[in-house]
Amino acid sequence: MREIGTSRTLCYKSPSMNAVSRSFIMTTCFWAALPISASAQPSVPAGGVLNAASFAQAGLPNSGIAQGSIFVVFGSGLGPAVVVLNSGFPLPTELAGTSVRVTVSGTSGSALLLYTSATQVSAIMPSNTPVGEGTLTVTYNGQTSPPSAVTVVGSSFGIFTRSQAGSGPAWVQHAGAALASLFNSLVNPGRPGGVFTIYGTGLGAVADDRNPSPVQNLPAEVSVLVGNSPVTVLYSGRSPEFPGMDQINFQLSQDPPEGCYVPLAVKVGSVLSNFTSLSISRSASACSVVGGIAAADLAKAAAGESLNIGIVTLGRIRVRIVAGILGTIEGKIDAGTGTIQRFPPATLFAARGLLAGFGLSPYGTCTVFPFKTLGTIDEVVQPIGLDAGSAINVNGPLGRKTLAKASPGIYTTVIGGTLPLLPGLPGGGSNLPDYLEPGSYTIDNGGGGADVGAFSATVQIAPPLAWTNRDALTAAPRSQPLTANWSGGTANQIAVLTGLSQLPGGGGAGFNCVEQASKGNFTVPADVLSLLPVSATLFGAPLGTLSLTTTLLVQDSDKPKVSGLDVFFVNYADSNTRNLGYR
Repeated sequence: MREIGTSRTLCYKSPSMNAVSRSFIMTTCFWAALPISASAQPSVPAGGVLNAASFAQAGLPNSGIAQGSIFVVFGSGLGPAVVVLNSGFPLPTELAGTSVRVTVSGTSGSALLLYTSATQVSAIMPSNTPVGEGTLTVTYNGQTSPPSAVTVVGSSFGIFTRSQAGSGPAWVQHAGAALASLFNSLVNPGRPGGVFTIYGTGLGAVADDRNPSPVQNLPAEVSVLVGNSPVTVLYSGRSPEFPGMDQINFQLSQDPPEGCYVPLAVKVGSVLSNFTSLSISRSASACSVVGGIAAADLAKAAAGESLNIGIVTLGRIRVRIVAGILGTIEGKIDAGTGTIQRFPPATLFAARGLLAGFGLSPYGTCTVFPFKTLGTIDEVVQPIGLDAGSAINVNGPLGRKTLAKASPGIYTTVIGGTLPLLPGLPGGGSNLPDYLEPGSYTIDNGGGGADVGAFSATVQIAPPLAWTNRDALTAAPRSQPLTANWSGGTANQIAVLTGLSQLPGGGGAGFNCVEQASKGNFTVPADVLSLLPVSATLFGAPLGTLSLTTTLLVQDSDKPKVSGLDVFFVNYADSNTRNLGYR
């Protein structure tokens, strides 16, 4: 997501909303504040007009603003210093001195305002706005912003998420649930055959945007993908109380994938929404994840308490870059990272599993995520760092290394390897002897710290997977499946296939796919690849990558008990990366 300001939100106030609806809507309400002059001319930066649910950044395949959908405008001088919410129907075209004008193909119209503030405005794109490339202006107290680019489409769905940033666990309601267990979560997972409601925006145009719509299916062709496979759609139309807000009712199969982070997306026509996640369990009161937290670990979170999670990962990154006029560049780095953090329930329930370091999606599934910088995977949820001591020590066959404290709760150091300095490549520029060779390694934190007691654990490094078709993969058409083949792999190893593709102006999108290492191959669906942008180039080389990572399947018996931590484990990951153009 392109982040403009300090936080994101959708505020929606309706005089007719019931208690359950008000609970949901206000939970997704945010306020972004930047210091501005009240008399300044309104200004909207490039990429400042976004779908209010997905926040898909400009240039991504699903970034268009659909007719009849809710969108947000970020900027400065857009409205009053204190947020003003619309409080009734019909929706107005001016609110507290703010108005929004959209022009496409020579036709201009006024958006319908939901709320306004100095740094953020939310509105509905009129359903009769022409489809195509256009401009948007914001007027406040008689001053009008310079035009900003906007792309209007027939439909482009966004799913609201707990992170309020378009990623991570979705806001999904259990049908017929009591208020206390209304929404799907890690401690309130779905069951096989269950019926659920997705909340979002962008299904398409309706006859009247100013007032609540009747309960009726919209004509858009809608699919709901759970674990990348379609499920039964029961209803897809406007939510009955809220203009611009859509709901999709769907039913799980009797044999769905299980896990805390089952990928969930909506496809309208040929365009996929943002990828989110759904928690599913066949029997337990909480979900469990491959290689991370188990259902029993979530007992405290279920009771409303924070969960303290410690993870130490040793990793080798091997890179092969075919760099156009610079030739072929190869290298590797060895690094260690420790994350010792407290996750309050709200943070834990909004985090993105694998990206937070403690959970994978189920075997055989993929998820798509946005990023700001090639080579990095953003986590919008910020847990609280814990003090586990001044450093974390690593002892292995080639001696002792130290992971220095980089910030509260974060310990990380490059401990070996030689890798050229390349744009967007973490650890580039290192020139050290190799360190992480196969063998046994002991990790400890000495006497511990103020929050976490002393720990000592071992991890065994085994030979990595051999990626047999790596060099044959030079480009990836986004309309076709992509298959990676490998050899090796044991029952206690997991294979993670990761792709990243950067936009010309920076930012982009990537995917993670998870499989048992012993399977020997994985095929990334075309639907997943369709959400990546066409890769930009630098010196004739594509700014896209594909990685095959081997990691360990962490069992509960592999998790030592540590004072101050509810969950602690150590792991090893070997990542084999090459650059590749997505086209």
